[in-house]
Amino acid sequence: MGELFIAVLNMSLTASYVIIFVMIIRLLLKKAPKVISYALWGLVAFRLIIPFSFESIFSLMPRNTNTVPISYNIIYQQSPQINSGIELVDSFVSQSLSAPTIGASVNPLQIYVEAGTYIWILGIIALLVYSFVSILVLKRQLKSAKIIKKNIYEATSLKTPFILGFIKPKIYLPVGLNLEERGYILLHEQIHINRKDHIIKVLAFLILSVHWFNPLVWIAFILMSTDMELSCDEEVLKRMNEDVKKSYANSLLSLATGRRIVNGSPLAFGEGNVRERIKNVLNYKKPRFWVVLVSVIVLIGAGIALLSNPTGSQDLSMLNIKNLATISYQKNELLVSRAPGKNEGFNVSARAIAEYLDSVKWDEKKMDLLVELPVTLQIEWNEDQELRFYGSEPLLAMVRMNEQWRYYTIGQNDYETILSIIETASSPQSILNGTVEELWKSRTKYVGDNSAVGKIISFLPVPGDIQYDHFELHTSVQPYDIEIVYSTSSEILNKYDTEEMIKSNPFRKNALILLALVDNAEGVRAVLTDSKREVGFINTREWADYTVGEDIRNYAESSEKLLELIEMPLTEAVSNEDIIIDIGQSTKFTEEEIIQAINTVIGDFDFKGCILKKVWYDEEKSDYATKGYLGTGKGSVNGVKSENVIIVFSEFDVDSLGGDGSFEPNSTYDDWQFILIRDNNTSDWRIDDWGY
Repeated sequence: MGELFIAVLNMSLTASYVIIFVMIIRLLLKKAPKVISYALWGLVAFRLIIPFSFESIFSLMPRNTNTVPISYNIIYQQSPQINSGIELVDSFVSQSLSAPTIGASVNPLQIYVEAGTYIWILGIIALLVYSFVSILVLKRQLKSAKIIKKNIYEATSLKTPFILGFIKPKIYLPVGLNLEERGYILLHEQIHINRKDHIIKVLAFLILSVHWFNPLVWIAFILMSTDMELSCDEEVLKRMNEDVKKSYANSLLSLATGRRIVNGSPLAFGEGNVRERIKNVLNYKKPRFWVVLVSVIVLIGAGIALLSNPTGSQDLSMLNIKNLATISYQKNELLVSRAPGKNEGFNVSARAIAEYLDSVKWDEKKMDLLVELPVTLQIEWNEDQELRFYGSEPLLAMVRMNEQWRYYTIGQNDYETILSIIETASSPQSILNGTVEELWKSRTKYVGDNSAVGKIISFLPVPGDIQYDHFELHTSVQPYDIEIVYSTSSEILNKYDTEEMIKSNPFRKNALILLALVDNAEGVRAVLTDSKREVGFINTREWADYTVGEDIRNYAESSEKLLELIEMPLTEAVSNEDIIIDIGQSTKFTEEEIIQAINTVIGDFDFKGCILKKVWYDEEKSDYATKGYLGTGKGSVNGVKSENVIIVFSEFDVDSLGGDGSFEPNSTYDDWQFILIRDNNTSDWRIDDWGY
């Protein structure tokens, strides 16, 4: 739900630019037909409900509109940043955001986002309830209304006419109107109905309810309602003749409500800014052809300029020095070159660089062309992203990402400082001791300690062919586990999805460290994804204890013991208990329910002489097998419901003795089924049966 809230914030921020532009254009089109101003609000509605758009060289939107101003992962960032496209705003807001505090139980920004999400939802509910109750009260007052003809009603309790209804709108009139007033009103309200204004206003109110926290959206709703009425008034005058202006204005005045109705319904004849409407009616003249033509051209131009994103707009957030610090925390080492191209590069501690970049205050230096200076120091995050320093210009630094670049004016001693840090950080012994001490200090008793767990993960090495994405803490039901998600290409993902990589996967040591330092964690799951499918590696506490021959938490007693664990040869940490998991796709169960079922199988798997290699969930196969279980298996007698049955599949190797003698020796069993049941959707899974 937090991600949805951030998505709405991003759409609201983007739409705010459009609202401001529409308000300016609206002022410039004072002499244009009001229906043009009314149509302009459709551009705002598009930006408020659609999170994407097309590109155009004529776009008036900020250069970064193709990227989200507020990242979905902002709560996990070491230095939270926003990227609205307005540097002054970005700097002010980013500096005010709370960074994770070492030792805190949770990230404060995560609390703010969660609290903001609940407040946002409560605001939506409050507005919708208000609207619903208002309409119920109004309908109750209209019980005595008498039908005149078709959809026209007359009620003694009314002071102003209005339209009520969504699918079959009805026009309600107060008693005592003369024929002239009734003619104006019926034509006015019929135009509303023909244009579907009664539907548009309800939809506009629903959009307002979602974006209620944005004052510009409230202003837009009020101005849109005004333009709706002004354009309807003009259409009435156009269909009758300009001679009725005075009489029509008198009708508006006598039937004015004196207020705006902000619940999306009804459309009242005398609603809103009556003074402005009367002034508009009295000053109305049929617009000339060239005025209409120019207005339509402006409308089309505004549509292209405000609905589109800038051509070639791309995410330049990684040119921000603080964001470079953020991704540095997620790496183990960075490649550094002294006089690149001449001398061979060497690896340094990524954390040492991250802490330095996190502390500096560099000012962006506007430069239109690349400088022709020899690079004396270069730090690489990957082949497309680097930080350059120039010995001949020690106050200048440049960040490059692909073909984009940004120069910075750095501090008087920053060049010498970074050289000193690199010289120290490139010593393997100092890296190890310094990092281990900080790593040990980050230990925690609880999986739910977001800040501490995040800090530990920031120390863990990441293989060069994948990238760290984010982590998730599963604490709602036991067993509690930590999930670390990495992104990579489909080609690399296929390499990891092999038996050889399972036996020697690089995430085993990371799991040992996490299970040692996070006291109540029961498992660590590494997930690799190419955005289309996932490959997962899970390592349990039982496996960790078996691997080291004792309680893995003993290695968290001191930094020296932790160093022993880190230096433990990889061959000692290899165990055939490593398991690859795949939760698949499901419309029946949540990801957490599937993970819990898979963890139950892994935790209870005790087949003698057998090594569990893989556990996965396949919804189509599971549904087919579930029908058999409920029809002719144990499910036909135990009364369990289908929503409380899940079947997961497994692969395991059997030793030369055939396990307990019931399996074929030296074989691999694939698609072996584990049938799990539960009492209800809040209880734990338990294995009820297994086999083919």
